[in-house]
Amino acid sequence: MILMMSCCYIISEIINNLFNLKEQNTYFYYLVLNRDNEKTHWRINGLCPQYSKPNYPNYYCEIPFNIKNLDPIIMDLETFWYSTEKPDKEYWKHQWLKYGTYMFNKYNNYNEYDYFKQVLSSYVDVLQQNVIDKYPLEQNGTQVKIPIDLDFKIILPSTL
Repeated sequence: MILMMSCCYIISEIINNLFNLKEQNTYFYYLVLNRDNEKTHWRINGLCPQYSKPNYPNYYCEIPFNIKNLDPIIMDLETFWYSTEKPDKEYWKHQWLKYGTYMFNKYNNYNEYDYFKQVLSSYVDVLQQNVIDKYPLEQNGTQVKIPIDLDFKIILPSTL
């Protein structure tokens, strides 16, 4: 699996370098949170790798998804990272294949558990630091994107 992830990473890097889609040293993540309306709580939508504000990896890796790796955190996922449109297992698989397999990790050895656990941890940090209102709300107030650096620290608006 690590070999497959490395191959996806290398292919994506080649594609993006060929088309000059990224800027140097601007990598970060968006922790995307959604809610149904202004009266409901925020839930996790995903952790999206970014090359810069408008540019992100666009390679979808076909790496096997093993739901069993999420067993230790499945209750947290069901509480804070659930889908309102399809079964959670399918939603988590999509998140893993599209975003989790493309973590900016120099060793590229994140597995499903590592990715989802890190996102849950970043979500807790955002809630504990009470920073959501520092970022612009999108989609009629039902979505917010919190920038996170490569060390998984919140990037405050004054440092953007």
